[in-house]
Amino acid sequence: QVSVASLADTIYVLGPVAAGATPPAGATLAVYLPLAQTWQTFAADPQLPLLAGSGLVAVEAEIHNLGGRQGAAPSPRHLAFQAIFTTLLPAIGK
Repeated sequence: QVSVASLADTIYVLGPVAAGATPPAGATLAVYLPLAQTWQTFAADPQLPLLAGSGLVAVEAEIHNLGGRQGAAPSPRHLAFQAIFTTLLPAIGK
């Protein structure tokens, strides 16, 4: 199962890891940057792995990762990642 979300001209794809990979029930996150026509993949945090079968949804400036499976049991987990950051710079006028 693959889950996809799009936010600010960026496509986020969450999919299963390769068979035999560690952890076998985990998932990997890939990001496609259309303007650069490149893919980036992100290693899972061993303390908070992405779960196989979980979904992605874009809400405002965040990507939310919902549910998934831990072994055979469904997970109620909800993670939110801030995908867009705003940096304000002071303007100095003369």
